[in-house]
Amino acid sequence: MLTYHQHCCSWFTLKTWRWFVEKERTLLAILGRGIQKTASDGLWDLTEDIEVCDERFAHLPIRVPQDDDHPNSIVGGGHLNLLAGLKLAEKLDPTIIVCAYGYRSEYLKSIDAPSESMIMSIKFIDLNFMTGRATRKVCAFDEEAWTHLADRPSNTNQEIDNIFRQALFAGIYNVAIVAVGVHTWRSNLMAQLHLSSGMPHYNQINLQFYASENVLLEADPEKYGERCRALTGSKSYQRNFQKEQDGVNALLSGKYNSIQSASTSKA
Repeated sequence: MLTYHQHCCSWFTLKTWRWFVEKERTLLAILGRGIQKTASDGLWDLTEDIEVCDERFAHLPIRVPQDDDHPNSIVGGGHLNLLAGLKLAEKLDPTIIVCAYGYRSEYLKSIDAPSESMIMSIKFIDLNFMTGRATRKVCAFDEEAWTHLADRPSNTNQEIDNIFRQALFAGIYNVAIVAVGVHTWRSNLMAQLHLSSGMPHYNQINLQFYASENVLLEADPEKYGERCRALTGSKSYQRNFQKEQDGVNALLSGKYNSIQSASTSKA
């Protein structure tokens, strides 16, 4: 039997230990930006830095050559997010990593394609292993485990909510999200709206938001400098920037509506 003093000391030690553990544990989320089949080998791959979309600016299932002058060309960034996520994993040493954490979009479900979360998770594990980095716990989105949310749209707003739900389920209150630069403005606003929504425990989450280009430039400016400058200086970036601005205005006015169609991916 512990004395009162020993009991109090044990209780205090346990509470302090839990505080330090919870303080250090982090969930790293790499936002999705779509997948496409490559014309050369027919394999599924993450979107390139810029991509030609359909007339509604939704992802094409089959990749077409990059064309910055095409009126439907905007920023893709799936591969860029993955590379930045690898760098952040080294820096933050996260407890859990989640990739493109949401249901398949209609353009993938309609052809029984794999999920973007699965494709990005596999590529993260492969690249992480090839570069000799420490083994990471990577969680792909399990559609069967999230059936209670199956009727919700597959878009960035829902993906961010899924990320927060997963973090809290795992008892993690530090969340880091990385997204391609042009996408961070709207995505971060969505995240802040979720955190202030009154959902239980959301207000306890500590959020860090990273732009993929900034992460890569900080890690290796010589390797990624030209690539990042080409992206931010492209016509595709300017088109996307205007769309993001329109999205932010719609969010702030309560009129936000993400694109959902048979060919829709991340809105």
